[in-house]
Amino acid sequence: MYVQQIEEQDYMKEDGDGKLSLAGMTIGIGMNRKDYYQKEEYGATYTSTISKEEMVAQGKKAAQAVLERLRSTEKVPDNVPIVIAMYQQAENDSLAGGAFYAYTVVKSGDQISSWNNTDLATYVFPTASDDESPNSNDEAAFNSFKKRIQGFFPNLAGVTAQVQYKGSNLQGMKIKITTQFYSETEINSFAQYVTKAAKTYLPSDIPVEITILGSDGDMQALVSKDSGDDAYYTHVFSSY
Repeated sequence: MYVQQIEEQDYMKEDGDGKLSLAGMTIGIGMNRKDYYQKEEYGATYTSTISKEEMVAQGKKAAQAVLERLRSTEKVPDNVPIVIAMYQQAENDSLAGGAFYAYTVVKSGDQISSWNNTDLATYVFPTASDDESPNSNDEAAFNSFKKRIQGFFPNLAGVTAQVQYKGSNLQGMKIKITTQFYSETEINSFAQYVTKAAKTYLPSDIPVEITILGSDGDMQALVSKDSGDDAYYTHVFSSY
């Protein structure tokens, strides 16, 4: 199965009489790189790999078919612009998540004339041995951050990061830290230490979000900053 899901978002405009009409549409099409299937009901699950080239080619066919079907309906006028965004689904066992890889804007008509590549990719740090990130310096910075906080707080249950690249350029980093702290005093102290370590080791020119979670999965604190900011915002949730 090539197409995993299709999502639609409609944009409306209001005229002087208060009537709404369709002004534009966005269609998201999720494509598989892995096909999971069963040969018989309740049987074993098998996996086949879909090449990137085949995924892209089948995605273009699906997008063209969706566009033609939309234009054939009375409620979608020929001159309503439609944006179609292509998304590569993550594999079932992936922690990184998927990423948009191409989009097109069809201002009118039912034919797609060209595509724009986004060149986006998502990774998880630390990476697996067979999954190398575009820039090893970024992972080295994260590993230094991780080593620093685990060296001072050795009982942490886990420290991982989800990062997004555009080409070889890091666009953002989301870090999850799972602790075994329970008192608000402990969490406050830990959040302050994380903030200092983040300022020292993590890139300064990207948005960073650090979520501190308890062993039960509840959020205990949030440390974050926007792209280009020098200071981190820290919030400890008072329920702890």
